[in-house]
Amino acid sequence: MLKNMKIMGKLALGFGIVLVFLLSLGIISLQKMSAINDQSTVITESWMPSIKVVQDINTNTSDFRIAEYQHVLAHKTEDMKKAENDMDTVLSTIKKNRIEYEKLITSPEEKATYENFSRKFDKYMDIHKQLIAVSSQNKTEEAQEILIKSRVLFDDFSEELLKLVKINVDGGNKASATGDELYAQSKVIMISIII
Repeated sequence: MLKNMKIMGKLALGFGIVLVFLLSLGIISLQKMSAINDQSTVITESWMPSIKVVQDINTNTSDFRIAEYQHVLAHKTEDMKKAENDMDTVLSTIKKNRIEYEKLITSPEEKATYENFSRKFDKYMDIHKQLIAVSSQNKTEEAQEILIKSRVLFDDFSEELLKLVKINVDGGNKASATGDELYAQSKVIMISIII
């Protein structure tokens, strides 16, 4: 069949085949680059911000605990008021950070872990109310006992926060590995088409 074709026809067929290969190469490249871009977007828009906000919440809760200790150790009303103002400020920051984080939750495991943290933190806040009531009456020893008992709950919800950090770090690593995999597949496909 090729013997009977004129030179123009053979040239058109050759360019047509090259054009089909180039078009295929372009389409596949765009699809794979889009998939790789999606993975990098997930890392920067979900996993990384989640890690930062959870770590902020963990720091906030530690700051809150420090303010509780300051309240218990204070003997003057103005020192207690300062500690209470510090706690109110930190609680406001925790609330803001929690709202921000809740928008970033992406998996059932992450949601369940966050709910565990929420339950434990709510219980901690119930104990906190008792602590402040006792501490405000300058019952330092009784307040210290409440602080010691509440430490277990504090450690428990802090552990949940650390689990959330791990979930998000693992998610970011998985997204990165998926991007690497897509790149390797794309490379093989492109080299095959070029050959």
